[in-house]
Amino acid sequence: MSEKRKKEASARAILFRFELVVFLPLLGIIIAFMFYCNHIYRERILKDMRTTIAYFGNEQREKMSNIEHTLSNIVANDYSFQHLAYVTDTTRAYDDVYTVKEKFLAIMDNVDLIDGLGVYADSRIPYYYATFRDGIDWSEHSAVRRYIREEMPETEGAGNGRWRLLKLDGEWYLINVFGYKRVYCFCVIRAANISLCEPAEGGNRYLLLTNDSELLAFPEIRETFGIRPEESAEEYTTKKRFSVVQEDFPLIGCRIIHAAPYQGILNWQSGFLFALLMLGVFGVILLFGQRYLRRNIVTEAEQMITMVARAREGGSGTETVREGGLQEYRQVELAVNEMVDQITSLKTLAYNRLAEANRVQLQYYEIQIRPHFFLNCLTNLYSLSASGNTRAAQEFILALSDYLRSVFRNHESIISLRDELTSVRYYIRLQEMISANAPSFTAEVEPELEDFRVPPMSILTFVENSVRYLKQSEGKPEIAIKIRRLVSGEESVVNISIMDSGMGFAEDVLARLNTEDGWKAAEHVGIYNIQQRFRLLYGDACSFFYSNRGGACVDIYVSQGDRFPDSSDKPGGQNESGGQVP
Repeated sequence: MSEKRKKEASARAILFRFELVVFLPLLGIIIAFMFYCNHIYRERILKDMRTTIAYFGNEQREKMSNIEHTLSNIVANDYSFQHLAYVTDTTRAYDDVYTVKEKFLAIMDNVDLIDGLGVYADSRIPYYYATFRDGIDWSEHSAVRRYIREEMPETEGAGNGRWRLLKLDGEWYLINVFGYKRVYCFCVIRAANISLCEPAEGGNRYLLLTNDSELLAFPEIRETFGIRPEESAEEYTTKKRFSVVQEDFPLIGCRIIHAAPYQGILNWQSGFLFALLMLGVFGVILLFGQRYLRRNIVTEAEQMITMVARAREGGSGTETVREGGLQEYRQVELAVNEMVDQITSLKTLAYNRLAEANRVQLQYYEIQIRPHFFLNCLTNLYSLSASGNTRAAQEFILALSDYLRSVFRNHESIISLRDELTSVRYYIRLQEMISANAPSFTAEVEPELEDFRVPPMSILTFVENSVRYLKQSEGKPEIAIKIRRLVSGEESVVNISIMDSGMGFAEDVLARLNTEDGWKAAEHVGIYNIQQRFRLLYGDACSFFYSNRGGACVDIYVSQGDRFPDSSDKPGGQNESGGQVP
């Protein structure tokens, strides 16, 4: 035994050292590599997004710078524009404006960033004209016109060629104004025209402008993608799985936000999947290595432990002895298998003897209960014969033969309630033939319980005893049987109630019957035999309860669920039936 323990300890030590020396360091290297790949991949994505922002910002600055040069050149060198500062004739002013308008249209055809160009004169002849691209509605025209004519002249530094970020009627605009002697040339760019939406893998990516805590365009994506314009960090990931990088755009006093779908690490570009593949390959190698070591070092000891445990628990069957391996182990396996077979044989023999004892005991109870009724029938037949009522005796014999036919055709330990109640009806018919005050009989059975199984002559014995005791009472005797199912939650109990209209149980008898082991078989042979037969067939799933309610009452409960009432429990109003005297 000590040698076996030494072998087991040695095997565990080898496997443990193998895992420590090989598995743990390599696992740590692979995990570190996975984190490193994730870091590099993340940095590369952020770098690409910053590069995109820089390119986008430079492109917009270049376009806006060209626009500034164009407007500055018109103000400084265009005769028609400058003439508006001195013209006093309306017709001539119209001609000058028309000339400027043609130049505006040419500029807008070449520069797609511009949404509108216009001229405003606040000189001798006030004049306002603006042209806008298609898609800009009249409300935007009005908002720009109101600003140029009413607010712009009062703005400090108006006409100095500086871009202004303005919110007009809920929309953000970039407006640049150049002036010459109270004649102004202005350019209008919607913030949405500068912002950009491009298709990307997994969704769209956005280049947006933000001012403090407000997006200048596409405000709906703030909630849709979880973008936080008020966030001061240069990069962050939203709760809606979007990566966001932002940088200042000082030209117009705002920030550029680059928002793109979050690219996780589960792709080949990140290197994470490659690391996982390496980990899987290593795991497979480790698995086969452990199996090899286990088969050649530990299996022999485990096999011995398994056989000994099976022998201790009384397992059955003989395990085939494996070929090869150590000769000593093979000899021990043979000895243990023989011991297991012997234990199994003894256990099977004990079970068979116990089953035979139960069967003999059940047959004893069945045989013991029948003579009691047969003797009563013979006594009744003798009375009819002695009285000379030959016809009544013949009818009684026919009725008795029907009853005996129904009883003797049942050779099983349990029969259906349908067959048992048929025997009861034959018995009542016999009583009607021989008794001047025969009891009335009613039976109420739920249809689905007609095939429920009970021991033969179990209900009949209670009915027979009722008839015997009811003959001593006055009035028309009554016997009623109710069979139903009681359901509460997951609990299901079959309730068989037998009741009569007699005087009921004596108090001392009732106390004994409802007390477990409070009485002996010799005191109430019929009831004792019925209870023993039920318990041999159903075990603890059956219970008997005796009471007096308008007569004697017995309730038989057979549980079909997880719980049934104890024999000492009262049904609490669920049972409206009566019972039976012993």
